[in-house]
Amino acid sequence: MNAYRLAICEDNDTIRAQLHSLCREVLNEIGVEHSIMDFSSAQELENLLEAENNPFDLLLLDIRWRV
Repeated sequence: MNAYRLAICEDNDTIRAQLHSLCREVLNEIGVEHSIMDFSSAQELENLLEAENNPFDLLLLDIRWRV
């Protein structure tokens, strides 16, 4: 099976890094092969989505993070 591809789109650098780390940790723990791409703006993600056909299996978009 191919690796799952995830996109994280979040303008806050700290939150984006935390989400990336959390996703990586969970997917590694359950043994899911994956790749994660981070985007700091919707425009960055939109440009890639327009250039590639179905590049991601999961999109995490502008997450409201509360600790």
